[in-house]
Amino acid sequence: MKNLKSDFYSQFPSKKYLFMGSLVFLFIITSCSVKLYEPSAETVSTNANLTKLKQGKELYINKCAECHSLKQPEKYSADKWVKLVKVMSKKAKINDDQASLILQYVTKGERS
Repeated sequence: MKNLKSDFYSQFPSKKYLFMGSLVFLFIITSCSVKLYEPSAETVSTNANLTKLKQGKELYINKCAECHSLKQPEKYSADKWVKLVKVMSKKAKINDDQASLILQYVTKGERS
């Protein structure tokens, strides 16, 4: 009579392959994610409110990433961000105050 237990486990890859696959998966996820800047006195304009910028970052991550991948704030000019946030805030059902916070974050406090 065959050993059913050994037949059952022989259908699955070894722990070594599962571990290696997990590492590859984690590498892919972390290497493809956008590294967003953290608002601080050194990374924003002098007229920026750090509390509002941090709130804007959280909204940007939580609201914008629901539908698409996030873009580096430096990717677009402040004028382009104004247009993008205006269009996208309607689609994402973001109110004017939230849109203003997101805009402040992506422009590093240059626009509000």
